[in-house]
Amino acid sequence: MRTRHRDPAEIDHALDRLNDIHRQLARGSVFRGYRAKTVALTGFLALGAASVQHFACPAQGIADYLVFWLGIATAAFTLCAGDILHYVLHSQREGLRRETRAAVAQFLPALGAGALMTAALFQGSHAGLLPGLWSINFGLALLASRSFLPRATIAIAVAFMGAGASFLQVIPEGATPSPWFMGLVFGVGNIVLAFFLRLENHDEEAGHGTR
Repeated sequence: MRTRHRDPAEIDHALDRLNDIHRQLARGSVFRGYRAKTVALTGFLALGAASVQHFACPAQGIADYLVFWLGIATAAFTLCAGDILHYVLHSQREGLRRETRAAVAQFLPALGAGALMTAALFQGSHAGLLPGLWSINFGLALLASRSFLPRATIAIAVAFMGAGASFLQVIPEGATPSPWFMGLVFGVGNIVLAFFLRLENHDEEAGHGTR
């Protein structure tokens, strides 16, 4: 029986393919719809909003404070949702729609719980606790989605929850919180998350020029 001698170039190509597969498995199933630039933009939006509320239009009460930040949260959510939709519509990758549904399904329940708490507490005497609860809920949403995000997300999620818990311990009853709590927690937190997303997706961004 004659033994077929493989071309060394074929062997090198096969080894390269195996190495690529190994790298992909090591990196995990990070969802590419979470784009680093967009996440960073939401962070800078939070920092800018805190500056505006602090210097230009200070909140006259807790209701003004919450309405302002709900508007900022809605803008940030719209940016991210629009970016994910654009990614899904313009990508030809097989199985992407299924992956998108899985990623969104993990993220939304905690945000939904936050929306319910907001509706329940908005007009009550404990409305001032909402910024801390928002921070905790966002941390829980990140933890729930950790399989679609960089490994460092766990530490970032814990930081969000720790900041929220600390806020709940120190906020006086009936007080209007400082805009810098929201600005720094969500601003710095999202910028750090964007940094790790950028590191995780660097190869794909360089190859496709989409980030």
